[in-house]
Amino acid sequence: MKKLFTSFKTPAIIDIVLDESISLGKDTHTSTRSKPILKTITVADPNDQFGDGTPQTFLRFDKDDPIGGKVIIKPEKAFEHAGIKIELIGEIVTYFETRTSTQFISLNKELAPVGSVGEKDIEYEFVFKSVEKEHESYRGINTDLRYFLRVTIIRNLFSVVKEQEFWIQNSQSEPEGEDPGISMEVGLQGTVLLSIKYDNVFHEIKKGCILGELKFFLVKVKIDKAEVSFIKKETSGVGENAVTDQEVLRKFEIIDGTPAKDETVPIRIYLSAIDAWKLTPTCTNVHNKFSVKYFIHLALCDTKGRRLFKQREITLWRRAL
Repeated sequence: MKKLFTSFKTPAIIDIVLDESISLGKDTHTSTRSKPILKTITVADPNDQFGDGTPQTFLRFDKDDPIGGKVIIKPEKAFEHAGIKIELIGEIVTYFETRTSTQFISLNKELAPVGSVGEKDIEYEFVFKSVEKEHESYRGINTDLRYFLRVTIIRNLFSVVKEQEFWIQNSQSEPEGEDPGISMEVGLQGTVLLSIKYDNVFHEIKKGCILGELKFFLVKVKIDKAEVSFIKKETSGVGENAVTDQEVLRKFEIIDGTPAKDETVPIRIYLSAIDAWKLTPTCTNVHNKFSVKYFIHLALCDTKGRRLFKQREITLWRRAL
């Protein structure tokens, strides 16, 4: 039995090395450095379905970047094969009662025809040009969207497979028209009345800052605290089968105790303080699979445990990598 399992030992190790220069984008400066700075993103999701729970670092690309590099085959011994191929795959994976995967990109290239590999390492260069990568990579609650390369050494008994994920972030045009901001009043008749103002509805992910203020016009109840939360809502599926879950990305206590009449309380949330992999531009009905929206949530609590809350949607967009 031991000999049987030994005979199925992997005949080669596969490495996929993405070309550094392709991952740099259009705004990288190399004049003062011997080597350019790689654009990477670290995904630290303990529930990641595509890792072991430890942080993973991926190269970042824009939607228009070609994806290229080289594949290195490191044989353990000489062997024959029925061809070597590389695929570029974009997929949406949903997690409900069962795991469901839908591929929206599937491209492949032949690296080698039927033949054999000797005992020395072999390198194959590859490039995928003009690939439409319109959606950003996303790690969510019930849905993931990912891009990866898969190299397969095809063999009769079992094939040797290696995957390498990469991350897509897409630059966008600034939303058109004047930003209306958000202004509203909220209260309970005869006890509390306040106005809530946010300067902007549209926020650029990389450098955006949510600025606003609360102003109290009437306070006839003892306030325990007020909290402002920045929430991401993910809707997976459509119609009657849609499921919406939310994640609180940031929460701040902005009031501790009862404010005075006419007191103004500032609100300031920097988007750069949130892990980059958790933010994607607002998106709706991606391949009829999921949507992602963002909200500012205010909760006001009195000393008797009663809660007054108000929530408004904001829009995130990305200027550049």
